[in-house]
Amino acid sequence: MLNWLKKLLSAFNVFEATGKRFKQIKGWLTPKRLRRLVVLIVVTLGIALIVFWRRSQRQPAVELATAEERDIYETVMASGEVKAETEVSLKFQTSGQLAWVGVKEGDKVKKWQALASLDKRALEKQLQQELIDFQKEYRDLDQSRDDYDSSSISDEIKRILNDHQDDLNRSVLDVEINQLTLKYATLISPISGIVTQVDIPVAGVNITPATASFVIADPSSLVFQANVDETEVGKTKVGQEIKLILDAYPDEEIELNLDQIGFTSTVTSGGGTAFPIKVKLPVEQEEKYRLGMNGDLEIIIAARQGVLTIPFEAVRDNGDGSYVWLKTANEFVKQPVETGFSNDFYTQILTGINPGDQVVVAGFKELNDGFSFGSD
Repeated sequence: MLNWLKKLLSAFNVFEATGKRFKQIKGWLTPKRLRRLVVLIVVTLGIALIVFWRRSQRQPAVELATAEERDIYETVMASGEVKAETEVSLKFQTSGQLAWVGVKEGDKVKKWQALASLDKRALEKQLQQELIDFQKEYRDLDQSRDDYDSSSISDEIKRILNDHQDDLNRSVLDVEINQLTLKYATLISPISGIVTQVDIPVAGVNITPATASFVIADPSSLVFQANVDETEVGKTKVGQEIKLILDAYPDEEIELNLDQIGFTSTVTSGGGTAFPIKVKLPVEQEEKYRLGMNGDLEIIIAARQGVLTIPFEAVRDNGDGSYVWLKTANEFVKQPVETGFSNDFYTQILTGINPGDQVVVAGFKELNDGFSFGSD
């Protein structure tokens, strides 16, 4: 009985405390605050209902692509630069003072045109000295022959005459060498072209053969040279179609043909083995191109025109064959397909789908997690 009275008293105290709390809440809950509370509850319920509805209507987060007929290609990619097949580097064969320079970088020159010249005064003087020595040796030899009777020439006299003949021969060679030196004191271009390099563009400077270089390039011989990796060079052949894009003209695609495949390999900057290839640039646009221009090319090694294709990532394989996830009116289904030609971007479809069909290219995990009708 006593315990029952204690419990009743405890309950009465709870009711009394609850009543006091209710009175506090009732005093705080003014009509304005009550309206705010009702609005907050309604908004919260509305957001919860929208989230629930969206989840119930949720579609797979996948990306689709449409099967289309197009031309597809298998290509080999390579990077390179513009070079000149016909290019010469000219240097003086003797030291001296540069007397005049008749060209500058960018000038057009003709074959056998003079480019520059050394001061020839000292060379001309030296040639005159050699000619005097030659005349002296000739007179000495002629006089020695007159001094001795050919019928009574001893071995000693023969040796003297031979020595004079040798001196004369050396003097002849000295004259010829100085004539060549005088001739080579003027630098002559052996080709027509454009001056691409002049080491010393002003006269009055003392030079050596190693310090003055003139480079001439024939613009009609411009080629684009690139390196093809040894793993792909076996796919390339002379005459294959090439699409070239230069960095200087990124919006222009130049269609050419492969002209040359190097026989000797080269080592790339990364330490790999590659083979150089060359493509001749259009002669009619030679003024448009510059030596050293960089670019990228594609060698078309195989092609298919007007075939049904889808992005290559849409094709899956489950061990029994290839298939795609095909979008129908209400669902995604696995559709077996037979594939043909393929490259890094597209795969040819021989059977299984039709033009205009939509297939999944991304989001396969989403399909497997709740929207698939089979396993991937």
